[in-house]
Amino acid sequence: AAHKLTILAMLAYGAKLDLAQTAVAGIDQVSALDIRFAARFGFVVKPLAIARALPNGSLDLRVHPALISKKSVLASVNGPLNAVYIEGAAVGPCLLSGLGAGALPTAVSVVSDIVDVGRNMHSASGGRVPQRAFRGDRVTVPTVQDIRDHRCRYYLRFSVPDRSGVLGKLASVLGNYQVSIEQMVQEGHATSEPVAVVVLTHPAREGDVQNALKDIAALDLVAAPTAALRIEDL
Repeated sequence: AAHKLTILAMLAYGAKLDLAQTAVAGIDQVSALDIRFAARFGFVVKPLAIARALPNGSLDLRVHPALISKKSVLASVNGPLNAVYIEGAAVGPCLLSGLGAGALPTAVSVVSDIVDVGRNMHSASGGRVPQRAFRGDRVTVPTVQDIRDHRCRYYLRFSVPDRSGVLGKLASVLGNYQVSIEQMVQEGHATSEPVAVVVLTHPAREGDVQNALKDIAALDLVAAPTAALRIEDL
């Protein structure tokens, strides 16, 4: 997905990009508990590859699982289906969806590429990709935003002991880094086992969220690594 996103971003934004510039996280951080909590808040968890031109001229390139609203058009993309959601200044939002896995869809794509190469060789053409995708005359080449500067809402799931003061300490550390809480719920109580505390935040800077989680881990409050997922408003 990261390789595909890098190629598409080069075509869309005319930027020379390196795969290492894309922030990547896998789905191994998502558990069944997170999927259940997401549904409780009106979200579904989807693996996304995001390329966005930012107002300051830089690019936002990310590949990771995220929470999106059940009302989002992307929420219904399931099974072998893939979807590309495009938003342009003139055309507005546009969704392209189709089979992206399996023997036949893969074979069609491979044969299509081979036919394109053959046609280019036969006609001595360098390719039919618009030259504007590789503009060398642009004054500035877009840079990729540091993932730590990304701002969005976050889903945080803590595994902590059910005792007095724990929630207050969590909220205090988050507040120290300007991470504001939108909602907080606790599942389970009055047991010796750790309980799940889920926090949905207001928009916050990624670097601040990560610093807060590092401080919380140092408090020896959490019984397991904190699950942190971005919330995308799509």
